[in-house]
Amino acid sequence: MCGRFSLATGMQRMEERFGFLAEGLEHRPRYNIAPTQPVAAVLNEDSRRAAEHLRWGLIPSWAKRASVGSRMINVRAETAAE
Repeated sequence: MCGRFSLATGMQRMEERFGFLAEGLEHRPRYNIAPTQPVAAVLNEDSRRAAEHLRWGLIPSWAKRASVGSRMINVRAETAAE
């Protein structure tokens, strides 16, 4: 998984591009989104699009705590199954 990314597009532009209405979702452009931070995402819900905040990162199914996900950003493909 890559560590960080940017989402510089404003909510109005995302609404136009993906065809949804962001009802009450606050979003501002961000340039350094790190694992474990919330980020605006577009979802398909009952054949309509909506936006909400999701947690960026990977939490493995075997993890007992969500904090394990913050240590998974530099996993190697050769040892990912371990």
